[in-house]
Amino acid sequence: MQFFKSLLIGASAFAAIVSAQNPLAFTSLPTSVQVGVPVQLTYRAPSSGPVTITLRQGERTNLQDVAVLTTSATGGSYTWIPSTSLPPADNYALRITQADAEENYTDLFTITGGTGSVSSPVSSPVSVSVSASMSMSCPQLLSPVPAPARPSPALLLRPAPPHPRPRPPTAQAISLATLRSSSALSLPWSTSTRKYNWRGETG
Repeated sequence: MQFFKSLLIGASAFAAIVSAQNPLAFTSLPTSVQVGVPVQLTYRAPSSGPVTITLRQGERTNLQDVAVLTTSATGGSYTWIPSTSLPPADNYALRITQADAEENYTDLFTITGGTGSVSSPVSSPVSVSVSASMSMSCPQLLSPVPAPARPSPALLLRPAPPHPRPRPPTAQAISLATLRSSSALSLPWSTSTRKYNWRGETG
């Protein structure tokens, strides 16, 4: 038990020595920050010169700069209003620096309520609905117009051919008919049963 008490006393003494060697540090550490809401940051510095406060993000061993909040803070305090463009995350940290002094950091904290670049653009669903509307209306606009029905050839009325007019009999036709009819007649003076034709020859 005495050993653990000695260990805790030694750790506290070591922290005091480190703090004395690096007097530049934040004295108030935010745990959760909301965008648009002012945050009062307090710090101590070895001199009255201005300090620079930078917002960083990432893993503890690989933090990247997000924005420089100020380069001229003095008097041991600074009011910070987080931008609404910051994406929500739980891996933010603040760095404080001053000329001829060692930099120092806060612990990781969370920022909530921001939009940032990770949110989906509002115009995406609008463009999708317009495309769907266009794709549904195109088949109606491009549908072919049916051609008018053509009548069947059987139903077409064709004019009847003109009837030929009767021609009057010619003189040759009349003479031939007369001779043919007379050849069949018997001569009145004939005493035999023979018949004569129009040439006078016996049949």
